[in-house]
Amino acid sequence: MEAFESLAQLLRTDKDIIRAIDAVSSQETGTQGSLESVEQERRASVGAVCEALGIADSAPAQQAWMRLEQKIAQDEDKLKSAIGVSEIKNEADWRRVLDFAYQNVQPASGWFLKKEKARQFLEAIPPEHVIQFLGYRNIQECLAREDVSDVFASMRFGEDAQWLNGVFFKQYESLVPDDFEQRAIELRVLPERYAPLARHFIEKKYHNLSHLKELGVLFVIPVHWQQAGQFMKVFTLSFHYLYEIQFYADITKRLRTEQTFTPRFIAMLRGDTPEPVVDLAHPHWLMTQRYLEKEDQYEIELAIPHVNPESIHWAKAQDAMAAIAPELQFWKGKDWVGAFFKDDVGEQVLVSFNVVDAAMSLADAADKKYTYHQREAMWNRIYTGYFGAERLEEFCKQRILE
Repeated sequence: MEAFESLAQLLRTDKDIIRAIDAVSSQETGTQGSLESVEQERRASVGAVCEALGIADSAPAQQAWMRLEQKIAQDEDKLKSAIGVSEIKNEADWRRVLDFAYQNVQPASGWFLKKEKARQFLEAIPPEHVIQFLGYRNIQECLAREDVSDVFASMRFGEDAQWLNGVFFKQYESLVPDDFEQRAIELRVLPERYAPLARHFIEKKYHNLSHLKELGVLFVIPVHWQQAGQFMKVFTLSFHYLYEIQFYADITKRLRTEQTFTPRFIAMLRGDTPEPVVDLAHPHWLMTQRYLEKEDQYEIELAIPHVNPESIHWAKAQDAMAAIAPELQFWKGKDWVGAFFKDDVGEQVLVSFNVVDAAMSLADAADKKYTYHQREAMWNRIYTGYFGAERLEEFCKQRILE
């Protein structure tokens, strides 16, 4: 099987789509044999992974997943040891996790919404359910005792999404560049009393970490996870969010000089994705800001050449995590790598060596196996074979700025 056929099979797309984008990208850059190089690298990585896991490349898929998940469980213990905690169960433990992530990433400062403006928004349209839950009579009393960032964060899980998008966030239409300032990314461990308010959010997201791009805040809701795989997922997500906040802060800085700042800033926050233009006669690279497969696994954009900034952040996160200890080097550069193994009935199934896919698969109580992070990362890897990693990130930013 030729490289373009193998990669098409892994990406769940047509081989002619891969062959067409290769022809266009090769002509534009003068790079020849890129697909072959990517496929050779993938096969070498698969061989190294199988050797490290102690399995043959012809092993049953169930065994491959089992060994990957065992590796995740072992590496969670390595990470906890590196952080200096045995369990993650309270505010102090989660503070250590966030501080450790921050020290390893060392994110640059960025352009974020001023705290005074955030306070004005809260005072103008108070989040009544959050206020009531916290036991206050009004927003003034609430803000006198609670941190503005904590209240802003709690709205994401404590208020109705329709109210947030249709009422509260409508205030963003009044934003101007002067409402932003340059400052460091802020880490917030919400007080444990917020946890019951976030129960449905945690059940839906199946993690307790999130972020506010506009405020430059990474926050965690302190809960005690017992399910294996959860800590790896949340820990690497802390790295991911720090890289993501920096990415969007850079876009905000660029937008500040644009007359259309406000609508474009709002579109950026929403993750608006333009309707894809599919033209097999004139193949080209698209960009999507979200993991579309989570919403619809048959979304047409998944099968045509595209790149994803989410995968950029995850690649950085996986490599940064891999640098923490020698045992974790196993994961370095594997975010886009996957391979087919046969299941119990002889069918070929994809096994992902992406650390997030593996951690989610281990943590999933229904024993679902995840692969979509790997596929999106593979599209990015194919793009960088022609244009390089720096242009990949710049391409994503430029498409968001359009």
